[in-house]
Formats: sequence, C-alpha cells, structure tokens
Amino acid sequence: MTLFVLKLIAAGTMVIDHVGILFFPGHTIMRVIGRLAFPIFAWGIANGYHHTTNAKKYLWRLIVLAGISQVPYGYMFGTIAGFPFRMNIFVTLALGLGAIMLYERFRHDVFLQSLSILILVVLSFLIPTGYGVYGLVMILLFHTTYGRAKDMMIWQTVWIVCMLVFAPHILSPFPHIVSIYLAIPSAIQVWSLGALPIIALYNEKIGNTTFKWWFYWFYPIHLAVLFILYIFGRVA
Repeated sequence: MTLFVLKLIAAGTMVIDHVGILFFPGHTIMRVIGRLAFPIFAWGIANGYHHTTNAKKYLWRLIVLAGISQVPYGYMFGTIAGFPFRMNIFVTLALGLGAIMLYERFRHDVFLQSLSILILVVLSFLIPTGYGVYGLVMILLFHTTYGRAKDMMIWQTVWIVCMLVFAPHILSPFPHIVSIYLAIPSAIQVWSLGALPIIALYNEKIGNTTFKWWFYWFYPIHLAVLFILYIFGRVA
C-alpha cells in the first residue's frame, strides 16, 4: 500500500468522523470508523521524519498549519462539540515530531534523552491537544519501531490497551472534565487498533505525487467547509 493511499484512508476516515460529530452525533459507527485516522496521521509523522531532508523545516510546517487550523477547529469543536480549550491535531503532531527529534538528538545521552522526552510529555499534559500524551507516545513508538511491522503492532497494541485500561482508573478520583482536558482516550479508541494492520501494509512507495501538499491543506479546509455547512443547515 502506497503512502498516497494511506493518506487517503486517513483523510477519508477523519472526514467521516467529523461529519458524525457535526451531523449525526447519535451514530456511533461513524466515530468508530474515524478511529482509524489518527494512528495513520501519527505514523505519517514518523515516516515523514525518516524521509525528510530537513526536520526543522518539517516541524515549522506543522506549527504553521497548527496555527492556521486552530481557527476553524476552534469554531467547530468549541461552538458545536463543547471543547473550547482543545487544540487541533497538528499541535499533537508537532509535539510528536519534536519528541522524535529530541530522541535522536540525545540518542547517546540517556539522561538528556529521557529528560527532554519527559518535558514534552509534561507539555502534552499542560497543553490541551487533541490526543495529548496518548498521541505523543504513539508517534514516538511509530518512530522507534519504524520499518518493523510486527514490533510496531505489538508495542502500539500494548500502549493503546494500557491507556484504555489504566488511565480511567488513575483519573477516576478527579472530575470528568480533567479527562477531557487531558484528552484521555475513551473506550471507543480500541477501534484504533484496526489501523495497525493497514499501516503494516505500507510498501515504502510514495504513489501519486500530483498533489504533494494537498494533505496539509486538506485538514483546515475541510474543517471550515464542514462548519459552514453546519451553520447553513441550522439557519435553513
């Protein structure tokens, strides 16, 4: 499976998820399908790092897209879904890429490597991103197991299951708003496991390169379009 096809799957399932949030909030199946999107996005960051010629430019590109995307994202999830403080997925992806860069920068210094990753983990708790520490660690695991499909599937499964089993118990004494703020994954995220065998099918080929940058701009544009459709639908 080419990179282009994986991007199409990620974009398509993400749109289905967001359409479900906006227009069919009672249809769980659309949210289930949407669980396939983020792991592919997360893997895409690790894959991008392994193929980019300039990781810093790659990081800045994500940061710029995060800033642009926050406007439609804030309107959509703040006005409709009730998450006024949540930041968009590109913030999570940028933190994940930052974690990969620090992991490699201090590869020969375990103390600094661990300290730098810990700082980013703390930031992922403090900054209300779309997937928080769950997403950050997922991206880092995709990097450390890159090119080894079996190891990737094992470690990602362990991470997802551990978060689903233990995180709710750890946070149970706190108000539910804390779990929402920290983006602690709910039980529906178990369907994210379905993305792992799809990612494992990657054949290291790029595929269609006609629209090289479409994937970056698709995210903010589709959010804006969906929000406009939602507003017009309410007015009508």
